[in-house]
Amino acid sequence: MTNKTEPTDVQYLAPQDFAWLIMRGHIHTINRTNITIGRSLENDIVLQDECISREHARITHEDGHFVLYDLCSKGGIAVNFKRIDRVVLKMGDIIQFAQVRGIFIEDKAIINETTQRETGNLDKNQGGCGE
Repeated sequence: MTNKTEPTDVQYLAPQDFAWLIMRGHIHTINRTNITIGRSLENDIVLQDECISREHARITHEDGHFVLYDLCSKGGIAVNFKRIDRVVLKMGDIIQFAQVRGIFIEDKAIINETTQRETGNLDKNQGGCGE
């Protein structure tokens, strides 16, 4: 079971260590060692969708890698269409938070190209929370 408490120390990454999450046409910069994702406005990345839990996920920077954790969300998380509880993210991973899809990017040079090519396919809602 994953601890849901927010770390008290905010630690920023060096710019060369940044990553990005592209969802619903928005580019979210991952520039800290802990990023929270969920429906609550208290999260770093807020996803306004009825299928998203208030505290849905956390991305941490550990030993030079970004690690995605499911915080016991109702809608779950899939990476590359496989359900996960914890996974080390890799460039180009397709992440699905309940019914909200995104793509994980570690190379700033390809953000614009990826946004234009991929977001049209990623943002299609496929139905309700259970589908």
